[in-house]
Amino acid sequence: VYQLDEEFNSITREALRLFSKYNQPFHILTKGGLKAVRDFDLYKKSDWFATTLTFMNERKSLQIEPNAATPKERLEALKIAKARGIRTWVSFEPVLDADETLELYKASKSYVDFYKIGKVSRYKVDVDWNRFADEIVRRLEIDKKPYFIKYDLRPHLSVDIEELRYHREAR
Repeated sequence: VYQLDEEFNSITREALRLFSKYNQPFHILTKGGLKAVRDFDLYKKSDWFATTLTFMNERKSLQIEPNAATPKERLEALKIAKARGIRTWVSFEPVLDADETLELYKASKSYVDFYKIGKVSRYKVDVDWNRFADEIVRRLEIDKKPYFIKYDLRPHLSVDIEELRYHREAR
């Protein structure tokens, strides 16, 4: 939603203003980081702010997502949103490095309300999907965090998705 072009960002704000004016709930999923904060005044209780997180390591993140905000900025935007009473969620998709994703979860869990987790589709990565799927679900369940496991990752779980207490359908 938030681009390098400031003119486009003003269009985003106007669209959010219209959603707000007509009481239409919205979810924003962005890699724009702190650019989104200026629009938090338009959010209502039914709205959600979200970001995609791929790497904790800034160099790796900028290499894969050159025009996106840094992981630090994205995490800070989530923290600010939560502090302002806005519901938050994170998309861990694509997972490119299991350890990086687990670090991002650890860093964000105190101010994120919901997680979506899925595999990578366009890149060949060296991830033990069975280990990762079980570990991220174990952590989410321990922390009682609502989450959604995307269908491509589900076959790698050692338990049936229906048995998991905090798994929810996607928002």
